[in-house]
Amino acid sequence: MSDAPSKLIDVLFLRNMRGIEQPSGGEVYLANLARALPAAGVRPHFMFATNRGTDHSIVLDLFRDAGASFDLCEVPSTLSRVDLHKARAMIRQRKPDLTHSIDHRADLIGALLHRECPPVASFLGWTNFTPGSLRWNVYGTIDRIALRRMKMIFYDSKLMTENLGALAQSPKMRYVPNGVEIASFTADRDAFSGDQPLTCIQIARFHPNKGQLDFVRAASIASKQRPGLKFILVGNASPVDEAYEREVREFVAQNCADAVEFTGPVPHSALAGLISRADALVAPSHLEGLSYAVLESMSMGRVPICYDTGGLSEALSADQNAVMVATGNIEAMAQGFLDLDDDKEKGRRLGTAARALVLDKYSPSAMAQGTAAGYREVLKQLHDAKG
Repeated sequence: MSDAPSKLIDVLFLRNMRGIEQPSGGEVYLANLARALPAAGVRPHFMFATNRGTDHSIVLDLFRDAGASFDLCEVPSTLSRVDLHKARAMIRQRKPDLTHSIDHRADLIGALLHRECPPVASFLGWTNFTPGSLRWNVYGTIDRIALRRMKMIFYDSKLMTENLGALAQSPKMRYVPNGVEIASFTADRDAFSGDQPLTCIQIARFHPNKGQLDFVRAASIASKQRPGLKFILVGNASPVDEAYEREVREFVAQNCADAVEFTGPVPHSALAGLISRADALVAPSHLEGLSYAVLESMSMGRVPICYDTGGLSEALSADQNAVMVATGNIEAMAQGFLDLDDDKEKGRRLGTAARALVLDKYSPSAMAQGTAAGYREVLKQLHDAKG
């Protein structure tokens, strides 16, 4: 392996998409890398683990739109090893310089194949699991073991890495901020314009960590005090979280049906149109890195209304470019809605500052360059170790 900067680096990305019908932050992250990495001297190819019971078409269209090269591997059950065998076959056929995994299952595959191809990973946090639950403990333990095999671990939130224990302090950790495709997120309507009541949107898969139930409870409080406020929820639940989505929908039906709209899953290409309808993006996540939905909405001048947690608390500043409330404080969130409806000038100021932050710090080219630099560092270390 050469460490020369001019050498094109071949990377096989591994991603588990089982149960995912709408792009999550992990898919948007990968699609943005697919677009930007070639200019940084990297040739990416993706292997996606899928399952027969999920309609992956919206997610796969995201990668087709990005011009990504990918293969699919249908995995019939959690205990199946078909994706492990497929990844091994692809390594032997394609001979990549590195594998790059994005989630706990992919991390395990990369770790198991570390002798056949050096692995790196991106750690975006265990937001699919409720902290302290059996799944959190089991999958978290497996992921920590797998990540110890990685030559480098990219991350976008220092606070999210605290769950990795001592590994979080390892020199193999590399901070690379997310990058937003600004050109794809332009507004056809200014936020807080005219005399229209406040409209807020949340874009996330339905999961207790994402806080949809908190959002609609706050919406119920605010809309009762201020009829006319509008709230939009974009996304749906994976099969394991369908009961949570039903709980959210039942609460809305009983308390604030006139104020809340459900869109279901939508193509990523349609999000800009939905965000244009809103003035603010709500991220009431109890556990979150630096959400792509937040960054994309900020790039359109929309105010983020967030719990003060994880990557959001690191990146955003209350009353400078965001409305931040204590995690779980539903009444404070409702008051935040009312305050922005009362003070549109404040909303415009925060939205302008939010957009400026994204333009300054979160570009796809910077993300790709930082990632490619990490690859070259790993390859140089391997080259030097061989003497």
